[in-house]
Amino acid sequence: MTLRDIWTEAWRNFKSGVAPALGWSFALAVVLVALVWTDVKAVGDLANEARHFRASGGSTLVVQAQGQIDGPACDALARTTGVRAAGAIRLVPSGLDLAALPSAPLALYESTPGFSAVIGSGSSTAGVDMSERLSDALGVNSGDHLQLSGGTRVRVADTFTYPDDGRLSTLGFAVVSPVAPLAPFDQCWFEIWPTTDSGREISRLAVAIGAPVDTEIKVVQLNSSLGAMYDGPALMASRATSFAPWVAGVVGLALGCFSVFWRRLEFASALHAGVARRDLVLVVTFESLLWCVATLALSSPFVAVVVVTSGGSTDTLPMLGLAMGILAIALSALTLARVGTTLLIRESSLVRYFRERR
Repeated sequence: MTLRDIWTEAWRNFKSGVAPALGWSFALAVVLVALVWTDVKAVGDLANEARHFRASGGSTLVVQAQGQIDGPACDALARTTGVRAAGAIRLVPSGLDLAALPSAPLALYESTPGFSAVIGSGSSTAGVDMSERLSDALGVNSGDHLQLSGGTRVRVADTFTYPDDGRLSTLGFAVVSPVAPLAPFDQCWFEIWPTTDSGREISRLAVAIGAPVDTEIKVVQLNSSLGAMYDGPALMASRATSFAPWVAGVVGLALGCFSVFWRRLEFASALHAGVARRDLVLVVTFESLLWCVATLALSSPFVAVVVVTSGGSTDTLPMLGLAMGILAIALSALTLARVGTTLLIRESSLVRYFRERR
């Protein structure tokens, strides 16, 4: 048989329902969509937990050493592997006196240039940054000016999110003023992600070299309410749905074996009629490819919806890779099982197959 003849035979079998490929493709697609939804949703939940952990300050460490933090050294931690942002602050005891509230100065912190990345302030213009809770209380927005008690005004360059979610209350109602990192600072904040035990070790690099031996140095988590660490790789490996690719493979193998075993009399008869085993295997292979195409066509729209709705925009490609991996394992197992089972069929067993027919 030529390849054209083999392809025609496979297409005729697929289209005519000799092998109920469409029905089995639909059943396989339902199983695969369910497995993809289960695993992708579990991974999406872990990704959302990781984002929440970071947004809540769980991955940010604070080095406290009163008057002994080296500002440039703290900012330089951002160039360390795994450190996303770093910056130092110091409290200004006099605070910020508003003309409207002369007896209640606002908490004022001076910061190094790198600190804006730690708190998520994107402003690059002159002025001060203010927590959103404080700006809401005062009724001011980015670009507004604060009238100080001395007659001067200061511009609010930007606001930053600092909710009351268990994190240190340091900047909850505070103003941050970027300054040149000349004098020593009190605290060095840096975010390290993924979280590792090495974070507390590199934090010592922010302490001034000439700091007294008896300097009290503390390394605390900005928000410890969600746990000390978030071990994403371990959680991924131990997730309950990690079995999904294995189940997909087993389903593909089972369906592939059954679909050929169900037609064993037909295939043995073909061999008895003189069809070469090679040609028979090619017919089954082409049929399997048609099954794969049909299964992908039926499942892809639902898989796409699952991928898009289960994670953030940055997770789309990893989620798609996870979903396509499950589909690829199942369809590969289906094809290999059908080809392997076809090779096991013997012409000499034709009579036995005939007696066992249903």
